[in-house]
Amino acid sequence: FVTVRYVPLDYNVCCILVGFSAMFFYMIGLLAKYYNFNVGKLWSILFVLVGLICVYYSMGGVSMAGMEYNLILVNVIAATSVTYLIYWVCRRMEETKFGMLLAWLGRLSIAAFCIHSLMFRILPLDRFVIMFAPQADDLVIHGVVTLLHVVISFYFCMIVERMRIMRVIFGLEK
Repeated sequence: FVTVRYVPLDYNVCCILVGFSAMFFYMIGLLAKYYNFNVGKLWSILFVLVGLICVYYSMGGVSMAGMEYNLILVNVIAATSVTYLIYWVCRRMEETKFGMLLAWLGRLSIAAFCIHSLMFRILPLDRFVIMFAPQADDLVIHGVVTLLHVVISFYFCMIVERMRIMRVIFGLEK
């Protein structure tokens, strides 16, 4: 609360203050895990519904990066309940094929992030698309660029998984 309310954003060296404000949400997750926060279905549904109402009232004027919160208590309830909903959905998806694909992508997320970051800095994919379709709409260009990023990241992850040195670099060796 102090970092959000009383310390000016001008003193946010290396986003330390934003990190401090995010630690509150991290602490809620740790406490829920420590106390094995399991509630019944009715309480879960009620908590998520209240949270979604809070999300609606939190819309607009909320920015963690800018440390702008319109109603801190409402924002906390919204963030906590939506995080709970996401964890609940993920637990239900664990055994499905889609869930296994997401788990695979999660294990390789650092590799995907690295190649994705390099592509943004090095490869001008938007110019590549414009070269082949100069009259294309911005929406089409951005859609094709996004698709190329996903496809290239996917294949890079497959290469990382097959090469031992890459598995060691990205911490995938057990």
